[in-house]
Amino acid sequence: MGGYNSGIIFTNDKCIGCNRCISNCSLMGANVSIIKNGKAHMEIDSRKCNDCGRCINICVHHARDFRDDADAFFADLKKGQKISVILDPTFYAIYGKKAPCIVGCLRKLGVEKIYDGAYGRELCAYLTVKYLKEAKNLPVDQRAFISNACPAMIAVVQKYHPFLLKKMIPVQPSPVCGAIYAHKYLGDDNKIAYLSACVANKTEAESENTNGVISYNLTFAHVMDHLKEYQNEKFTEGCEPDLKGSGFGSLVSIGGQFSNIISYFFSHTETVLSLQGFSKDNIDSLYMSLDDKFKENQPLFAEITACKNGCSGGPGIDRTNYNSGDVYSNAIELRKDAYAAFSEIDNPEKFWKHVSSQFKYIRPEDFKREYTDSSRQQFKIPKSALEEIFTDMLKDTVQKQNINCGSCGYNSCKDMVRAIAYGYSRKENCIQYMQELLIKRYYTDAETGLMSRAAFLQAGNKLFADNPKKTFIVAVGDVNKLKVINDLYGFAAGNDALKQIAATLRQIAGEQGLVARLGGGAFAVCMENSVDNLQKLQSCKVFDNGSVHMSFPITMHFGIRIANAEIGLTVALDQASLCMDNNISSVQNTFTAFTEKNVEDTHLEAEITSLMQQALKDGEFKIWFQPQYTAANGELVGAEVLCRWIKEDGTIISPTVFIPIAEKNGFIRTLDEEIWTNVFAAVRSWLDIGIDPVPVSVNISRVSLETDKIYYIIKRLKERYNIPEKYIHFEITESASITTQGVLNSRIQKIRELGFRIAMDDFGSGYSSLNSLKDMPIDILKLDIGFMRGDDSLNRGGTILNYVVRMAQGLEYITVAEGVETSEQADFLRSIGVNVFQGFLYAKPMPEEEFVEILKKSKERTSVLRPRTFGQIDVRRFLSPDSPESLMFEDFTGPAAIYEFDDKSKSFQLIRANRKYLSLFEMDSLSFAEVRKNLKKLVGKEPFGYMLKQIEQSISDKQEVIFNVEMRTYETNTPVWVKIHMWEISANENKHSFYMLLEDITNEKLTESTLEIANTQLGMMMENSQIGMCLMHIDVDLKRLVTGLSLHVLRVNKTFLEISGFTEEEVLGWTSKEALAVIHPNDVLGFKVKMAKALLGKFKNAFTYDYRAIKSDGTYALVRIIATGVQQPDKSFMVITNYIILDI
Repeated sequence: MGGYNSGIIFTNDKCIGCNRCISNCSLMGANVSIIKNGKAHMEIDSRKCNDCGRCINICVHHARDFRDDADAFFADLKKGQKISVILDPTFYAIYGKKAPCIVGCLRKLGVEKIYDGAYGRELCAYLTVKYLKEAKNLPVDQRAFISNACPAMIAVVQKYHPFLLKKMIPVQPSPVCGAIYAHKYLGDDNKIAYLSACVANKTEAESENTNGVISYNLTFAHVMDHLKEYQNEKFTEGCEPDLKGSGFGSLVSIGGQFSNIISYFFSHTETVLSLQGFSKDNIDSLYMSLDDKFKENQPLFAEITACKNGCSGGPGIDRTNYNSGDVYSNAIELRKDAYAAFSEIDNPEKFWKHVSSQFKYIRPEDFKREYTDSSRQQFKIPKSALEEIFTDMLKDTVQKQNINCGSCGYNSCKDMVRAIAYGYSRKENCIQYMQELLIKRYYTDAETGLMSRAAFLQAGNKLFADNPKKTFIVAVGDVNKLKVINDLYGFAAGNDALKQIAATLRQIAGEQGLVARLGGGAFAVCMENSVDNLQKLQSCKVFDNGSVHMSFPITMHFGIRIANAEIGLTVALDQASLCMDNNISSVQNTFTAFTEKNVEDTHLEAEITSLMQQALKDGEFKIWFQPQYTAANGELVGAEVLCRWIKEDGTIISPTVFIPIAEKNGFIRTLDEEIWTNVFAAVRSWLDIGIDPVPVSVNISRVSLETDKIYYIIKRLKERYNIPEKYIHFEITESASITTQGVLNSRIQKIRELGFRIAMDDFGSGYSSLNSLKDMPIDILKLDIGFMRGDDSLNRGGTILNYVVRMAQGLEYITVAEGVETSEQADFLRSIGVNVFQGFLYAKPMPEEEFVEILKKSKERTSVLRPRTFGQIDVRRFLSPDSPESLMFEDFTGPAAIYEFDDKSKSFQLIRANRKYLSLFEMDSLSFAEVRKNLKKLVGKEPFGYMLKQIEQSISDKQEVIFNVEMRTYETNTPVWVKIHMWEISANENKHSFYMLLEDITNEKLTESTLEIANTQLGMMMENSQIGMCLMHIDVDLKRLVTGLSLHVLRVNKTFLEISGFTEEEVLGWTSKEALAVIHPNDVLGFKVKMAKALLGKFKNAFTYDYRAIKSDGTYALVRIIATGVQQPDKSFMVITNYIILDI
């Protein structure tokens, strides 16, 4: 968008994107549709605009404006710049009697010279006619005939029609002719400004083809705006121009064109065309001159202009002073004056003779005009691309592709599609598309592409009506925990899940069935009632979550109603919705058929709802207590508060009945506050009568956590009853913890800051457990021991609980096991470290009176302490993915792992390993359990024993240990040598955590062995060779190949020493200069050049060179050197040279 709105004409903020500018512009791409600040907006691509300004004149919103040089002109005048002004011929027609006053005002402001532009127009007309008369003798292919009087026309030809450039008349346009005349013939050295109603003149002023003769393009509108402050002044001096035209130059002042003037010089038999606007038809009429079939009919002169009312109607007109009646009247007077001055104007030959004598001293070469090809070849849009755009615009029929309403601004739908393809327009500018889109959106769900509710009802009602004897399966389903999916994985993942569900339901319903998304996570299905269809629906246990990368299955709960035309689709949908919530499972899809019981449940819900408020007033909601005991010694350490609804007649309404209804209708907030108040009051009363309480846990419902009000309620209760905070704990359910996680955590933390402990209830019953532990500010973890109930033939339940408890201990949480019913369960839970028990094995829920009696009997109070870890470093920091320690561990170290060592059992267990560690041992694809299982095998028995000794040494010395050990990779059993840095980072009783950092030193080991072997072999080869050999190290400066060689002899054999006469000590001590000194001075340069070429080629081929070598005794021997080399990582070379004596 760099070229948008940066040219002469631009769009301001008043634009509403009405497309009027497009429909009135003949240049596709000059107007570009964009979205700006959320609204439709048209901007101008200055690279394609010809600056005609038509859009300025036709814009009813005044959203188009232009730039000229008025500001710079007046600023330079104030600075004392010498400037002359040329007044366009329309100036006197527009301003009439005011014109002299304006001229006088300009002179007062500092303008030195003022010229009537009519003179330049007359000069241009003379030069043009002279060219046309002389060109008549030329072949038609060489004759130019197109006028350049309109600068917008020049721009159109140069940018879009380069083939017409040779047909443009090679004479400068009138404003430029006037400026050249002032400079060259009047000796005016001032900068020249041209004042007119034309904005496109600025393009000409800045053109390379006008040589900068015009420095300022001024418009009437902007100049008169600057002169407002002088409008009441009278100027009587200097009111006449310094140069006037003879008269006929004023004929174009209004209505007429430059072609009118030209026609006066030729017979009426000559063709002089005058066209308005740059339409395709007008431009095509000019191309006939290039067609062999029509070129002989090329007109003498052709002019195309931009402005409807001639130059006086240009976009830069001063509309505040423009009165069409006055302007026409003034123009007529000017015409009369011109006709009076030229009585021979009706006689072309006499008129030409008169004018040519007037300008006989003019040199035409001074006014010669050239043109620049500024065109850009537009790439052709493939038909397939255009069809794709049509499809995207919902124009899928020939009729829709040819609506051609023009509301978009283009002449046809095809033109608009091309504009969209080039990036000039947007499909949203098509009113037909927007109408189709609105209809489509009304009947189509945007996210899934399914039917909307309206479309589903319309199609379904028709299906029922067309098949009155058939029955249909109508199913309504809702996604389980869609909000959880959005919270945990983001809305994009949630939308992907909805699309996956939509695709599956569409497949189940088949081509004859109907599927709709009703909103949110709700979907509807309607298909013919058959055993196969019902089985297809109910056999869908879960929806595929692989494509959306979720850790738990995507499930829904469905209600099903078998219906016919008599029941109707609307009723069937309502009844299916009524029963779908009766069976919900997070593990698999559930299907509940509508029965009369669903109606009964609805009635029950309504009845319960109607009784709740009165029951609260009557005190029917009671607090009961279920005691909690320590796992270690069975002492009473707390209780959970439960709510019971006991009516006056003794009837008990189960919490499983009224709690879900209360949560659904919002009554739970009121009930929560009532229970909390009663609990605070109860504990206060116990303290007042001298009973030593134990901490009691009060539930906070998911609904109550949805607002900040909860904090202020609890704070008020604390202040009112003045109870030590240790006696009240608050419990939240795990399912509540996944609702707006960040806000909820903030609310919980505020309650915690009041001094109360927070417990998470039913941990393990949902999918977000670990996520909850990571983020929530809690102190107590209440375990759901449902893992130990039901079918556990694989013996996994106990294992899961074991790891959960261990994890809780690491996080320093107190653990409470709920629902303990057997002594076997208690023994197991105690063995794995659970702190507190609650369940029927110890005590059932009981009224306050009974619980108080238990408190009185339990005299000694036992506290449960939170587990603690200690050490130099908190290991938990390495297990938190967002901690700096964890990020450093994973991304900014080498292979690393954390191990736990038990100094009693001498066991060594992996806690965490980073990716580089697993990759080193080829274990990337293994699960963590498989890594643990196989890691010891890779070490080997002897190295493992060595590692244990090092670990014990580290514990004893409290220092880091470093040692090397050979291990094996998992997949290929390849030996790997590693250097291990290991140090203890924390300890908890007999368990020690170690940080292990590894270095792969396998290559070093192999290199050591390889170098040792290679060195031995090279030594043997050199010593047994019958020719002289040297091993050299050569550094080379690539910028100075010949002079920048630096060599050092590393090894020399006996044969070389024998043939050269030098000692080994002398040769090994040679400097580069001394080594080259053994070569005859006349051979040194050739040797260096040969060596340089070999180095540049990196010794792809061995190099050979014969030279005279100086022996130690000063004699010479002719020697042939054969050298090969290998480039080293540091760009130096290792070179082996062989020396053969060619003569003795």
